Amino acid sequence: FEYQDVCCGFNPRKGPFTSLELRRACCYAIDRVRFAKITGFGVSRPHQYPYIAQGQPGWSPKDWPDYTYNPQKAKELVNAAYPKGVTVRVSVISREPDTTYGELLKAMWDAVGIKTELKATERLEWINSMKKDDFEIGFWQGSTNIGGFNRFRLASKEPGNWSNISVPQVDKILDEHNETMSEAKR
Repeated sequence: FEYQDVCCGFNPRKGPFTSLELRRACCYAIDRVRFAKITGFGVSRPHQYPYIAQGQPGWSPKDWPDYTYNPQKAKELVNAAYPKGVTVRVSVISREPDTTYGELLKAMWDAVGIKTELKATERLEWINSMKKDDFEIGFWQGSTNIGGFNRFRLASKEPGNWSNISVPQVDKILDEHNETMSEAKR
């Protein structure tokens, strides 16, 4: 059984998303309930954390930041990080529903003062840009495999790690996960 997640990957290594405040503002500015209603044909539900759902190893939302829709908090964070304003470029694959998702995201971010430009490219160009780290934020669809684990999306240098995240502590935890059969430890 799979859930289809709409995912964003910030590039914190260069550009405007080196700012943690801006990344947090973007998360607070996403109205997930509205997004699910518009794009989900009545069957979608909002989801804050891509690639993981109840029943998967590591599921622990009580321990994670709560980025429930809060446009006022988003505006405050944007103003703190970029008092003169900021423009961000969102890379999407030029296809539906990705371009529609990008337009919704743009409307939500523009509303809180994050001027958003969409850069729609064909799929292979998008992949090359992401892998070369030539992006500010990438936007794509992913799936959560219930009962499975998404190491290929989370570990350094894995093929599904579109935003090129590389955190040695996360890699270590993923290795420990693979080395145990204990459900409690996983």
